[in-house]
Amino acid sequence: MKLIIDIGGTRGRWYVVDKSIISSFETEGFNPFTSDISVLRKILRDLKNSFDFSSIKTIYYYGAGISSENKTIEVKNLLHTFFVKSIIELHSDLLGSCRALCDNNAGVVCILGTGSNSCYYDGKEIVHKINSLGHLLGDEGSGYDMGKKFLIKYLRDELTEDIKIHFSKEFDVSKNILERLYISNNKEKFIASISKFVSENKENDFVHAFIHNHFNKYFDKIILKYSCKNVYMSGSVSYYFKNEIKKIAKEKGYTINQIVKDPIKQLCDFHIKNGI
Repeated sequence: MKLIIDIGGTRGRWYVVDKSIISSFETEGFNPFTSDISVLRKILRDLKNSFDFSSIKTIYYYGAGISSENKTIEVKNLLHTFFVKSIIELHSDLLGSCRALCDNNAGVVCILGTGSNSCYYDGKEIVHKINSLGHLLGDEGSGYDMGKKFLIKYLRDELTEDIKIHFSKEFDVSKNILERLYISNNKEKFIASISKFVSENKENDFVHAFIHNHFNKYFDKIILKYSCKNVYMSGSVSYYFKNEIKKIAKEKGYTINQIVKDPIKQLCDFHIKNGI
């Protein structure tokens, strides 16, 4: 049997498959660049009673942060302590989305979730990639990027009065929010969660304009740098703002072929279909 893992900064999906999906489990997320390796160790310990680890012959781990050799080795070594006899392959979550969404087709593939990532996939492998740079320098279009910009507008008193009042009640914002943010261990998740508030209030004229500006800049800074006009997207942000994204894509001459919130089932289908 195989274990297909798709794990991002917010949550992880673990699917045991053979000729079909046998069982599935959801856990908290893990990114080796923003979380200590102990987070993944706890996830694995919690999963140990959920299925027979010794029955897994091959593991395909698709994860956020699998770009540095040192981090990849650290994650692989930990997995080997739990799956001693398993063959383990580690890949980026971006390749996972490529395989899930494109099958053997070429296109620009984007992940818009807590963070963001993108690449050009030729139907077999990633051949060109614009570095996302992470939340400190980049992650354009992501939930974190959206939440940060919206929070800045609140703190600088740039929101309309109705949205400002609503936001204050929703997040219990007080004067010490900056202090809480800078000492918090979960500031990235908190800031990214603001994107949900934005989605829930998208009918408001001010918020609607904010959303359009947000994704318009994402296309200008990232998508327009790819020559291919066929785009595939995954992640919660792309899913909940799919109508706004499709509108902007059309305006700029791009075609959105598919938007999927969670590509794990299609990723499992890829492995079952191709026998890997």
